[in-house]
Amino acid sequence: MNELTQSRQFPQLDNVSENFNPNNFYDVKVRTTYPVLNPSIRYNQEIKGLEINLKESEIAIYKQELTRQVRLAYFQYLQSLQASSIYRSALGLLKENLRVNQKLYENGMANPTVVARAGNEITKVQAQHLAAENTAKNAAAYFNFLRNKPLDAPIELDTALYDLNYDFPELVTGTTENREELRQLLTAESLQSTALKINQSYKIPRVNAFLDLGSQGFNFDVGGDSFYLLGGITVDLPIYNGNRNEQKSIWLPWNWLPPKPNVPCRNPTCTATASQSN
Repeated sequence: MNELTQSRQFPQLDNVSENFNPNNFYDVKVRTTYPVLNPSIRYNQEIKGLEINLKESEIAIYKQELTRQVRLAYFQYLQSLQASSIYRSALGLLKENLRVNQKLYENGMANPTVVARAGNEITKVQAQHLAAENTAKNAAAYFNFLRNKPLDAPIELDTALYDLNYDFPELVTGTTENREELRQLLTAESLQSTALKINQSYKIPRVNAFLDLGSQGFNFDVGGDSFYLLGGITVDLPIYNGNRNEQKSIWLPWNWLPPKPNVPCRNPTCTATASQSN
């Protein structure tokens, strides 16, 4: 430059060699991030709460099913006891019938086939009575198994259940207002709609504030000017994503619920399902 201008206005500078990847350079920092605007966090909290409610509904359904199985096992046990008692009474009548037929045969007032037929009936009923007793034992063992008790534990009988006019409580007769299955469906619908809101909130920018506290220098030299404090705000806003966000906000892979009335369904799968149902 001095040669071009024929002057000495520009001082002479020595050549400098600077390494862009310095050796023994360190940068240690602690970053604190705070979400200023992020609707996904609120929706995720709602989803977690709905998932807890869904699990509670599953537990309640399991308890109801277990209660139903216990009641059914108890009624089957009572039924088997009644069947065994009926066969026992029938045996008494058949034995008396056999005795009468034998007397008639001995007095010449009946043929031998009558006595043989009465004996066959006794054998048949004895087999049925034995099967009924085995059924009662199995029913008692299953009932004790459901109660988590020894299989041969005694069972207290409730004679009030033998009354045909027994007034069952409301929970036994069945009401559809507080069914846990319906609550589970409503919770699943709310869970799905909340997940859909997350996908529909892609147009809202995510604003986060951060604060870095750290130290940097060479040869792990700490002190002096090595400490620094850096803060800022980041904004995340999708500009172009190939319409993938819009597709997610329209349809979910696990969208099994039908669309609400007066709401246009832009999903081809949903339209095909609706046309098939019609």
